[in-house]
Amino acid sequence: MHLVTTTPPAAPALLVDDARAHCRTPSSDDSYLETLIAVATSWVEAWLGRALINRTYTYKLDAFPGQPWWADPPCWQCGGEIMLPYPPLVSVTSVVYRDTETTTATLSSSTAYEVDSGSLPGRVRLRYGQAWPNVLSHPLAVTIVYVAGYGASDAAIPDQIRHALKFLVGHLYEHREASSPLSVSTVPYGVEALLMPFRVFTRF
Repeated sequence: MHLVTTTPPAAPALLVDDARAHCRTPSSDDSYLETLIAVATSWVEAWLGRALINRTYTYKLDAFPGQPWWADPPCWQCGGEIMLPYPPLVSVTSVVYRDTETTTATLSSSTAYEVDSGSLPGRVRLRYGQAWPNVLSHPLAVTIVYVAGYGASDAAIPDQIRHALKFLVGHLYEHREASSPLSVSTVPYGVEALLMPFRVFTRF
């Protein structure tokens, strides 16, 4: 399994103006606050198992579920569906697989599979009566490109998550020796309490 962000978010998960107001700091610290926002966002997304601002992921698997038996994904992701990491799922752009050494084929979303963006995590499911095609025995032979996130701007993120980001940025700002942009080892209890209802416990 291999997951990379191919199109990063176009906006921050927390505006620097909001972080400045929360920290009660002058605009001269904006550059430092932007660094802290990036660090806090990375920590929150990893802890939640969610994408906050929309971005495009490329997800690669050794085979489709259940074929062959030794392939990635593991057995809990078998049968007729593939769960996609870092919800909420917005859309699936393409499902491509390697059918020979030199060629690939693209599955049709209208006939072969359907997208379930309402589940957590989102899923690519076989349509009724369909089966996954055979793929070449080759590492990372299946490629799924999809978009995930709450929306295109910070306004789409739930208020509890945005407030947790403010708490974490404020903590990092006030405790520069104990917590720096290079390491977040301890976070305030209130951050995890705010985030807990949104945590995704299915890990990939």
